Amino acid sequence: MIPFYRPYFDSSDILALVRPGLAASSFESSLADIVGTRFGLLFSDGRVAFRAGLESLGIAGSEVVLPACTCPSMANAVIASGNKPVFADVSAENFCINPDSAEKSLTSKTRVVVPTHMLGYQADVRSIRSRIGDPKILIVEDFAQFLLPKEQMNPIFSGDFGIMSFSRGKPINTISGGLLVTNSEEIYEKVLAFRRRHIGSPSLGVSGKKLAWMMGSYVFKNRWIYSFWQKFSGSAPGVSRILGSHSSNLRSAGFPPSPAEFQARLGLHQLSKLKKMSEMRADWALKLDESLQGLPGLRPAPILAGASFVRYPVLVTDRDKTGFCEAMRANGVIVGNTWNYCLPYSAAFQSYSDGREYPGTEKVYRKAVEIPAFPGLTEREKRQIVSAVKRSIGSRN
Repeated sequence: MIPFYRPYFDSSDILALVRPGLAASSFESSLADIVGTRFGLLFSDGRVAFRAGLESLGIAGSEVVLPACTCPSMANAVIASGNKPVFADVSAENFCINPDSAEKSLTSKTRVVVPTHMLGYQADVRSIRSRIGDPKILIVEDFAQFLLPKEQMNPIFSGDFGIMSFSRGKPINTISGGLLVTNSEEIYEKVLAFRRRHIGSPSLGVSGKKLAWMMGSYVFKNRWIYSFWQKFSGSAPGVSRILGSHSSNLRSAGFPPSPAEFQARLGLHQLSKLKKMSEMRADWALKLDESLQGLPGLRPAPILAGASFVRYPVLVTDRDKTGFCEAMRANGVIVGNTWNYCLPYSAAFQSYSDGREYPGTEKVYRKAVEIPAFPGLTEREKRQIVSAVKRSIGSRN
């Protein structure tokens, strides 16, 4: 069984954990440099970085415009900070927020707009900023699914602040972790002061658990062990289910502790492999594009300049009616459930849609599927994935 995601750890990652010295500050500055900002601040994950940014800047009782297709934790962070999420439609061409819809979502209560570089595709941040035209409305770039080597990050950061994430399935993996980046010294100082007041260092117990997760992930990266575990871990995901780990409480008081030092050391080593991992993803995306062209009822993922290909989303006509996802599992491949990110169609967030229509998001909700695209896929696994898609779509060409 080929999983949707398998961690890309090797023995060099294990050795990186025991390198001497403190690494958190270096990890912060290295990531900030890659995206083109002056400052970076580590948090337990991206959603906490986002919430901390909102609260440290005193943003409350306001509206925050999010893509209608985004991680549920982002909407939960908005609610936890005392604000209201407002959803703007996305384009089914690149899965990112539609600038026209973002502009139409603005009201006198809007304080923040969040362009998410969704599924590894770049949102048009500069167009959104020019359409807003109000310097009091902050732009928060969401880099959780987008990161490339510095020489490929074009255009680089252009928001007021941004957030990143390093959990499973992200461009780099430190088990958990996130970062807030900014060019504004004022924002940096306020968020830093907030972190000092509200967020402590991890206990030995917390650090130990994360280290155990890391070592377990290293063991489970073995494709035979990982595949065996995935085969018996449950059935194909249901359309209406929201990922529990993302929709669960960010609405409670308190903040998790900062990442452990070993996670920063792991992060620095993962950054040293970023170019290699990016090339693997891009090569596989091009191979999939070539292999899946012309299949009836399937649109391959768009091959767009500047994409990081952290995800490979296809659109499948009559996806649920034909049982495409279940057929992929029967053919030995587990696919990703992008539709769970289409928040206006989930019970947890329908009340925030205010009866609006989201044609682009609905198309993603009805048709999108993510094909495994993690670095480290073997040539045999790649052939199996292509074969599984062809069989599951009803073509044996």
